[in-house]
Amino acid sequence: MKKKIALLTGILLAICVAAGTLVSADTDAAYLGDLDAAEREKIIANKEADQAVVLDSQGIDYTNKETMFASFGFTEDDLRPTDLTLVQTRSNSVSNTAANKEYIYDRMLNTIDFYDTLQGSFEFSQAFSNLNYTATYCVRSGEDRKSFESILYEPDSASLLSGEAASEAEPKKITAYFDGQTKTEKEVAANVLTRGTEETEKVLRTAQIDVEEKEACDFVSLIRAGSRVTTDEEGINTYYYRENLNGLGYCRESIDPQELAIGYLRNFDTWDITGEEAVAGRYGLVLEGELSGFYSEKRHTAEFKLWVDRETGILIKSEHYDADGNLSESLTTTSITVNAPVTDETFLALGCEF
Repeated sequence: MKKKIALLTGILLAICVAAGTLVSADTDAAYLGDLDAAEREKIIANKEADQAVVLDSQGIDYTNKETMFASFGFTEDDLRPTDLTLVQTRSNSVSNTAANKEYIYDRMLNTIDFYDTLQGSFEFSQAFSNLNYTATYCVRSGEDRKSFESILYEPDSASLLSGEAASEAEPKKITAYFDGQTKTEKEVAANVLTRGTEETEKVLRTAQIDVEEKEACDFVSLIRAGSRVTTDEEGINTYYYRENLNGLGYCRESIDPQELAIGYLRNFDTWDITGEEAVAGRYGLVLEGELSGFYSEKRHTAEFKLWVDRETGILIKSEHYDADGNLSESLTTTSITVNAPVTDETFLALGCEF
């Protein structure tokens, strides 16, 4: 088997060369045989700070998307089409066809291609983990790229993160901003010395992000939606994700839902387009389906309902139900603006320190 090397994007990964398996460095398993079925699925992902791209060391030009596309064995049949459109019926409703499903799937895997600026907020709740937070984001793409996100955890969730009793825990706030080169993540807390009338900030981490390099290496942007997961002769899946060019983390659940899209929508036979519904002023395509296997266990979901922005592919609302019909997870967009002017003053008003 050809020897492989890893381009790290944030943390070290252990590469099991003999078995050809990518294993996260924080796992105890060193070889393929030590892993269960879910862990055996190696992930090739351009995700900042937690995943990596595995590349053959054969003199490939890693700054050329087309060369990288071919080096991973993709052909013209795997090229992403540029002419996908929604097909509507005479009554202007979106029909439940494979072509329309491909359009939605492609949008959700490539949201970054369909907006220049974004501003918005959403509420997220996960019953099985008692995780509840409100997220706010602001993004400006292009040459003068900047982004900001703020996550406000409710006291019960904050108590889980801090180890304090729920009755003693204060709401916990995490902010992250990216100035086009450096991402800074902070924890913002009420100052106990002033009885909460003032806030204190603690820098949790900083990271340098070379956007130009990431764009040059983003060969996944060329891959059609149906080819973003490949299966080798041993039945092991490899997942391909777009680069995180905007440096966002927490808000990607909504505005860059690649992982959810692959986990929930890859099999077109398990879900349907059931209608359209407005959410926070945006036209949402409503998808309903069933889930089984690894993602069902991971998300405690047997059935789901998703509202997907028809223009950008952003997940603007979701409801996930467990096997007993209980709501296990939900996301609801409370505000969203696409392609409105976003200036440096916009970020300064949010508390960014560019």
